[in-house]
Amino acid sequence: MPDLPTLLGLIGSKVTAGAGITRISNGSTGQVELSLNQSFVHSQLSFTGSTNSLRNVTNNSVDELTWGNDALVTAPALAAKQDVLPGVSVSASALNSTRHMFFVGDYQAPSYIMLTCSGSSGNYALLWSSVGMISIRAPTAATLNLFSSAAGPALDIAANANITYHGSLTSASDKRLKTEIEDVSLQSCLSMLSSINMKTYKRLDTPEENRPFRLGVLAQDVQAAIPSDGKFDNLIDTFLHGEEDDNKQEMLSVSYDRLTCVLWTVVKQQQKQLRELTARVALLE
Repeated sequence: MPDLPTLLGLIGSKVTAGAGITRISNGSTGQVELSLNQSFVHSQLSFTGSTNSLRNVTNNSVDELTWGNDALVTAPALAAKQDVLPGVSVSASALNSTRHMFFVGDYQAPSYIMLTCSGSSGNYALLWSSVGMISIRAPTAATLNLFSSAAGPALDIAANANITYHGSLTSASDKRLKTEIEDVSLQSCLSMLSSINMKTYKRLDTPEENRPFRLGVLAQDVQAAIPSDGKFDNLIDTFLHGEEDDNKQEMLSVSYDRLTCVLWTVVKQQQKQLRELTARVALLE
């Protein structure tokens, strides 16, 4: 059997070098090479039994390796042609899918989808999920918008966490959804109104610089003032607060819209008293 250099030489001797092709056989290094003269610009290799040829096409000084009319290697062309999975393809500017489901993650850690936008490298939106939470973060100093296909803007969340909604905010309140219906205790409402004081404060979970003052109640004050019979318990709820999953604390929230029910009951009683006093004064005149 011939040694490797001899064998390579035999192989090299069988390769026909036509115009524009240089054959190199180096027995000492064990190399057999074909060098295509790029002065031809569209150098190509033809194969018996195929109408396609393998060509190196130069367009605007950018090389493209093509098989027939299909670009194979150049990155922009590859992105335009390559199928990632059946039903999924990519182009220079889009990821396209005819699939009905899209999965991200491995159930081992939070999953993230980052959406970059114009500006600095750190300017991006983020969609992520973790245990018990799915979150959307707008780009730096940007407003997070929710749009209605029919009415346009529906909800805006500003960078300072202020929320503006453009429609009506309603609660399911149909009588057919309720049971054990009874009037609210006037005494309970009067007791709450006298026990809870409005406060001004600054939030610790906002940037320390230029923290604005806010007006409201303390959830613990409301919790301490509600009756013990459980009928006012939906004035208070809980939520998890914190940026990291392992550093979240359970905190209290207040239903400000339901507090109007307390005020409604008290004002209604005051209106009744006002009418009675007005009637008594009229009798004295």
